Amino acid sequence: MKKVFIIVFLILQGLYASAQQKTFFGLTLGNNYTQEEVNKIIPETTEGLYSVTAWEDGSAEISEIKIALLKDIVPPIMATVTPRKISRKTPLYRLNFDTSGGLRWVSLIYDNSCGLPSIVYQQLADSLSKIYPMTPHENKEGLQCLDVDGMAVTLTKEEDSIILLYSDASYIEKIVSNIIPPIQDKFLGLKMGERYSVEKVKTLVGMKGEFMESERTAVGTRLIFSKMAYAGKIWDYGEIILSFDGAFYKISIYDSVNDYYDDRAEAKSIYNNYKETLDKKYGGAVGPVVEEKGEDLSSTYLGSNGIWLELYTRRGKSSGGNYRRYVGMVYSHMGIISQFQEATENEL
Repeated sequence: MKKVFIIVFLILQGLYASAQQKTFFGLTLGNNYTQEEVNKIIPETTEGLYSVTAWEDGSAEISEIKIALLKDIVPPIMATVTPRKISRKTPLYRLNFDTSGGLRWVSLIYDNSCGLPSIVYQQLADSLSKIYPMTPHENKEGLQCLDVDGMAVTLTKEEDSIILLYSDASYIEKIVSNIIPPIQDKFLGLKMGERYSVEKVKTLVGMKGEFMESERTAVGTRLIFSKMAYAGKIWDYGEIILSFDGAFYKISIYDSVNDYYDDRAEAKSIYNNYKETLDKKYGGAVGPVVEEKGEDLSSTYLGSNGIWLELYTRRGKSSGGNYRRYVGMVYSHMGIISQFQEATENEL
């Protein structure tokens, strides 16, 4: 059976359902179907107009099929929150399948024909919040629930419509990982987000670094090591940062050299060598954010798992007051750092 990518458009009228189901018109989110199965199931359970777009060997074929009369409908999700007193019309449905025939996401698009957008949005938001642990959307005006029983649910306000999206959470995570890969969160036997005592950190680092000192900071404890072995190199220094409750959230590894021409050239060579490796591993489809200010260079990578990585070489003042050239890497757990920022604001 040929693999196809199918986008099914459905316009339906007067359908009511429970918001908790994962089945749409007899097709279950996350399950795989052939094009023949989709063509057979859709006409048996719906009425309206739908089109199938199939890409095979790089070519595209589009066909429109008039669907038979309504019979034995499997109700669509969320129809209960668009009652007829707002509008007789229900949203435009889009069922999206991947190349293996898996139903990966279903979108419901509410345009002005469905009623006053502000009213429709509020009814959808109220209904969803009773069923799912919805939270504010990260990037848009709307709500989201990123994973409930393997399904992600988002509700967003667009320029001329409201979109309710049900998606296969594992598939979306896979897509995001391909575009923005996760960045490693385990270092020298420690895992970011987990809690450790100062003595436990010293034990785990062991022979990979020489412990120098620990000091309290405004947000926790910093442990400083010299001759830190990491990523195939012995670095001059390494710093491991713990929160007040012992959560490991940052590690910094770097060299400190004189700011002379030869030293700057060596630092840039180290930077370029590691950047090539990091671009391949973490660049993904978007690549790092690169900044260049003279001979100061920085490449920043943000992982899909919330780990932030900066590779840099820059001029800075040492603790002794002299200007030196630094080259190194910093890994940070952005979730914990965000918690610090929120706690600080709440104290004001």
